Amino acid sequence: MELGVPVTPYNGREAPFDKERFVNVRAEDFWTLREVFEAGEVDDELDDVLAAQLGSIKWTLDSRGRIKIESKDDMRKRGLPSPDRADTLAMVMSRRATGGSKVDVDSHQGESITGNLLDRPW
Repeated sequence: MELGVPVTPYNGREAPFDKERFVNVRAEDFWTLREVFEAGEVDDELDDVLAAQLGSIKWTLDSRGRIKIESKDDMRKRGLPSPDRADTLAMVMSRRATGGSKVDVDSHQGESITGNLLDRPW
């Protein structure tokens, strides 16, 4: 902002576009990122740190059946560092930034946010 570049503030705790499916915007944005991976629309040359971060973020459903992404505090309790690179990628790929379409929920609760995508050979 100091340089006169347009900046959009990001708060992952804000309400998502799809309030019936997601707990907050962070969950919606990571799920959008997951779909981008599943569609094969991401460069396959991820650095090791980013790949590890993406593969370590877990998700669950809340009591209303909405997707909830593991908090950074919960990740720290599991001995993991803050997923800064993964957060940045999710923000860049955010539906707010890309104008993406709605996303679907599958039944793989507790898996990493990218499922098995990072485990398979590229």
